[in-house]
Amino acid sequence: MRRLFYIFCTALLLPVFFSCENPLEYRPADKSDKLIVNALMDVGDTLHFVHLGISKTSRVAEVSGAELKCFVNGVLAAQTTDLQEGRLSFKADFQAGDRLRLEVKADGRFSASAEMTVPGQPVIERVSKEKISRMEFEDDSATTYIRFNIELQDSGSGDGCYSVKIGENYILCTGSTLLQPEVLEDEIDAEGEISISVSSISLQHYYYLKALEYISDDGSDFSLEGVSIPDNISGGIGFAGVSNSSVTDVTP
Repeated sequence: MRRLFYIFCTALLLPVFFSCENPLEYRPADKSDKLIVNALMDVGDTLHFVHLGISKTSRVAEVSGAELKCFVNGVLAAQTTDLQEGRLSFKADFQAGDRLRLEVKADGRFSASAEMTVPGQPVIERVSKEKISRMEFEDDSATTYIRFNIELQDSGSGDGCYSVKIGENYILCTGSTLLQPEVLEDEIDAEGEISISVSSISLQHYYYLKALEYISDDGSDFSLEGVSIPDNISGGIGFAGVSNSSVTDVTP
């Protein structure tokens, strides 16, 4: 079941973009059908998506009907039953410090929920970049990277965990006032502006994305005995998280 859950999560959430409270066991003792709930939301999104499925012993089945309720600080903010292509969508406004709760019912017999707190929005003060070279031991050649020095205003909130998007590259970083993600020089447009997005995320959200990153980088190894994926869905399996982002452009 866990292998199928890994593949399901990777296929759904990596294109969007282990110490955890409730890691999934590799061979769980309880092999009953479970509701899979996955949602990676951002404060700036106009529409939020929740992906659903049913975990079976040897496959992931589709959900035929579902209802979702979103509560913000204990108040119902959105409700929907509009299930399309395995996901529910809803509109709701969040801000830093809000406490979110998602409640999902599916197929008349499954019920699951998740709670999370919206992190603070990072404030980007300045960005500089520099070229660095590293020797690749496989073929004894040098590879050139661009290191971005992203200076942040320390808001004093959050876990100091970030997902940084530079062009089409996603890099996970930790820090308080300085992030230093690196991107291959060949993957940076040397002529146009470079868009940089810095998203503040929780520690558990960070480890969740780290696990998916590992699976994506080593997709040929399906044993995955050493990978633990955080699971914060009560009554089901999966992960729900929310990020808070800031965007800036850097000239070549």
